[in-house]
Amino acid sequence: MNVPHDIFLSAYREFFERIYAIPARARGYEGWGVKEVQSGLETANFLKLLYPEAKFIFLVRHPFSCLLSIKRRNWLDETDSTYALKYYSRHWCALAKEFRQADFGFLVTYEKLLSEPVQMERLASYLGLKNLKQDFFDSSHADWAASHDEVLTYMEKRRILKIVAGEMAAYEYE
Repeated sequence: MNVPHDIFLSAYREFFERIYAIPARARGYEGWGVKEVQSGLETANFLKLLYPEAKFIFLVRHPFSCLLSIKRRNWLDETDSTYALKYYSRHWCALAKEFRQADFGFLVTYEKLLSEPVQMERLASYLGLKNLKQDFFDSSHADWAASHDEVLTYMEKRRILKIVAGEMAAYEYE
């Protein structure tokens, strides 16, 4: 059976509406969004196909911060930390590169968004919001607790750098 393309798109839209839009409206919000830290440009392109008028924010954070967060959560249940370090370093690099190649959306680093007020103003303008509070990050942080307070070791940082150095330079990370 060859189902028409528009039926598939409608079904996917209904899926997202049930998961995100209906609960958002029930809580009094006009709009809704999806925060996804593992997906890349392919997912964004799919969502853009479903919602051509949607706004996309490609937020990149320093790889050491990202990997430290993952490490503090037991490598998201990976048993082999050496494999996990390599996997997530490559994943960060791939996403960071894809985001730079996107021909739509708003690309910004987390650090610049926090340290340069003009970036928050640009984001608000892109989103069509009159007032995006400067304390946005303080008031909207996730409460996903870490399992422990370990740090990235010197050797872990060296291994990460071997993989991500080129993309770090593209984002002006030291």
